[in-house]
Amino acid sequence: MEDFESRVVEHGDGGWTLWVQQPGSGPFAVLEGYPGNLPDGRGVMGRETNAALSLHVEDDKDGSVAEIYLDGHAQNAKRIRFPFSHSSEVVRFFKWAVSPGMMGIDAADVFSVLPMTDGMGLIAECQRPRGQRDLDDVQEILAGQVSEHGPACSAMVVLPVDDTVTPGTVDVVAQSVRRNIPRESALVLAAPLAVADREPMRTGVFWSSLG
Repeated sequence: MEDFESRVVEHGDGGWTLWVQQPGSGPFAVLEGYPGNLPDGRGVMGRETNAALSLHVEDDKDGSVAEIYLDGHAQNAKRIRFPFSHSSEVVRFFKWAVSPGMMGIDAADVFSVLPMTDGMGLIAECQRPRGQRDLDDVQEILAGQVSEHGPACSAMVVLPVDDTVTPGTVDVVAQSVRRNIPRESALVLAAPLAVADREPMRTGVFWSSLG
């Protein structure tokens, strides 16, 4: 693997591991997904969890529910309901969030922005910002979510980077999101290197309680 490359390895039993290559180090297992609820901290089919983040997502009639834990510590798992997202959308969101990119976001940053337990998350796809109109669309989406569900406890934005995205673009996006969440709310902005030109920006807004 080359520097800043990421690769998903399928395990053949429903599980997978996302490996990333950082400069000056070997490949690093950053995210693991697995079937079934395994609260003992073991990965797929009893394999020891070696990824920084472990993710289990199940679909139900109301969307999907994700359990996420850091460094194999299942006892500290965060359980988040995504009422309007299929499990594949949730997995895609987290895979992009921890992929190598401009901002140096790591698994601990992603984990820290998530609500503790019985939280709720809404994921939305947006155009990558090419102008003010795109930023206005992002703010309209966020404003609608906050109006319906109340002040958010945190947010995470995944902005894939191509040759049109600069550090200034990232700053403008962050400011746009900040206008729609409380000042004390945590915000993580990941800017992974985009492989597909059409890969959209995604926003994830979180509330600390389903109630």
